[in-house]
Amino acid sequence: MRSFDLLIIGAGSGNSVIGPEHDSWDVAIAEHGLFGGTCLNVGCIPSKMFVYAAEVASLAADSERLGIHTRFDGADWPAVRDRIFGRIDPIAEGGLTYRQELPNVTVYTDTARFVAPRTVAVGDETITAERIVVAGGSPPPPPRPAAGPLARWRSETSPPPRSGSWSRREPGPPFPTWTVWPAAATTPPTRSCASTTFPSACWSWAGATSRPSSAR
Repeated sequence: MRSFDLLIIGAGSGNSVIGPEHDSWDVAIAEHGLFGGTCLNVGCIPSKMFVYAAEVASLAADSERLGIHTRFDGADWPAVRDRIFGRIDPIAEGGLTYRQELPNVTVYTDTARFVAPRTVAVGDETITAERIVVAGGSPPPPPRPAAGPLARWRSETSPPPRSGSWSRREPGPPFPTWTVWPAAATTPPTRSCASTTFPSACWSWAGATSRPSSAR
C-alpha cells in the first residue's frame, strides 16, 4: 500500500494547496472530474462569459434610447458556447498536465473513498496519507417545482430542453447528455447520477421563466 505525505481530494480549490513548501513532500491528488472544479468549468467563469455575451446582445437591442442605431439579429448558440469552452477547456487540461509532470505529485483520476482512518480507496488502489485535505465540494439539493416551475439548465450543454419538461444530467465526460420527461411528471425519475462530475446538476426543470419564491 502506497503512503503519501499529503493527499488532496478534489482539484478545484484543493489544487491551490500545493506550494513550493511541499517540493520535498510526496503528494497525491484524487480528482475524477475536470481540474479546476466547478468555478472554472461550469460555475463562476463560464457563467460570467455567458452573461457578457447576453449583455452585448441586450445593449445592441436597446441602444436606440441612447441615440445609437444598432440592432440584435439573433445569437449563434454553438459559437457562443464554443468560444467560452474553447478558452476554458485548455486551462483545465493544462492544470492536469502540469500536476502530472511534477516529480513529487501523483494524480489519480478516480473517485476517492475513505475505507479506514487516513486510508482511501482510489479506483482499484488503496493508499494512505499522513495529511488529507478534503476539497470535493458540496452539491445543493436538486430543485423541485413548488409554487411554480423553475427555469434552469446547465451552461455547458447545448440549448436547454424543450419548455415544460424534466431532464436529468447523465455521466458523459467532459460534458453530459440530457434525458427529458414530460411536464406531467411532477418529480423526475429516480436519481441515478451520483457518480457524475457535478452531481448538483442531476435534475433540472425547463419551464416558465418565473422563479417561485420558495426556490433555493
